[in-house]
Amino acid sequence: MSALVDTWKQDCERVIELNSVAILHTPKCAGTWLFNLLPGLCDVKERHAVPHMNLKEARELTDKPIVAAVRHPETWWPSYWNHRMRHGWQPHTHIVDTLANKSFTAFMRGVNENYPGFFSHYVQGWVGGPEEPVEHTIRYEYLVDDLTEVLDLYGEEYDVREFNRPRVNCSDYGTHSAIWGDQREATIENERLVLQRFYS
Repeated sequence: MSALVDTWKQDCERVIELNSVAILHTPKCAGTWLFNLLPGLCDVKERHAVPHMNLKEARELTDKPIVAAVRHPETWWPSYWNHRMRHGWQPHTHIVDTLANKSFTAFMRGVNENYPGFFSHYVQGWVGGPEEPVEHTIRYEYLVDDLTEVLDLYGEEYDVREFNRPRVNCSDYGTHSAIWGDQREATIENERLVLQRFYS
């Protein structure tokens, strides 16, 4: 039973506090790997198992500077779709899930036609808007470099050997292939806000 409880707590964790900084879990941005990594990487002070916590709620929980992750929409959307294909769609809680489709191309066509720029606005729940951003952002594609830069900035000690851990909770693209078809360019155009802010 204890192992099941530990697994449940790990799955629900949304904020990990270190000595001088707190890490906020951003959905589908390597959060599971990161939260598995941190206890062995550096000195964890507090672990908060509060499902679906966003930046506003995290600020009420801790007065430490907060770090959140972001991801390029070209890889976030396939990861999101693949996760839903494996674990089920949730149309009552996620508006884009009303567009559920076994074809990734068809799903993205629906997103681009009905909710263009959805991810750019969705991710602001964790990284904040341009007017009130999170203190630090780490990018999925440069996760180790960006994270170590933040840890160094706040004087957090860490064991570099832990970065050799394999990533966990990665999508199995062999089972559900995300083929962009004619929707890649439209998605990049529609998600230009997040791209200009974090990848320009």
